[in-house]
Amino acid sequence: MRRLLNWVYHGTSWLAALSLLAIAVLVVGQIIGRMFGAGALPAHHIAGFFLVASLFLALADTFSTGEHVRITIIIEHVGEKACLWMEMWCLAVGAFLTGYLAFFSGQLAWESWLFNEQSDGLVAVPLWIPQGAMVLGISVFFIRLVDELVQLVRTGKPRHLRERMPLADSELRDDVEGETSGEREG
Repeated sequence: MRRLLNWVYHGTSWLAALSLLAIAVLVVGQIIGRMFGAGALPAHHIAGFFLVASLFLALADTFSTGEHVRITIIIEHVGEKACLWMEMWCLAVGAFLTGYLAFFSGQLAWESWLFNEQSDGLVAVPLWIPQGAMVLGISVFFIRLVDELVQLVRTGKPRHLRERMPLADSELRDDVEGETSGEREG
């Protein structure tokens, strides 16, 4: 099960990367088109859809790798047990809110598909396509939050404490001291 979940998290991250690549291709294509006198392409319109897709599709894997911003000012000053409860509370609330957003975004995408809603602009894009990418990203992020909550309950340690960065504070301190002593000598 762990392998499947990690594959899903990484897979949506790759889809996010492809969305960013599509934005780059659209922008470069529009620049080249203008150089050769082609009319205005609706690249900005479609690039916006790819931007939304890349943002939401990358959420789960970004959280998995610890790249989300963590504000730890409070949990650094409480005991281990209080820290555990605060982490559980944050993950539970985050999972609830993300699940809520996923459910109602899914309803919106479904209704867009049912009523064949199209975007405004030169190219009429069915709205369920960008909304579907958003729903997929939010849903996978919801699964990731629930997964992290289950892991926290099972192990009793938050992921950011289970998987420390390889560079220890002492190594960083040695590097900084070495640079400053080298600067003083020179």
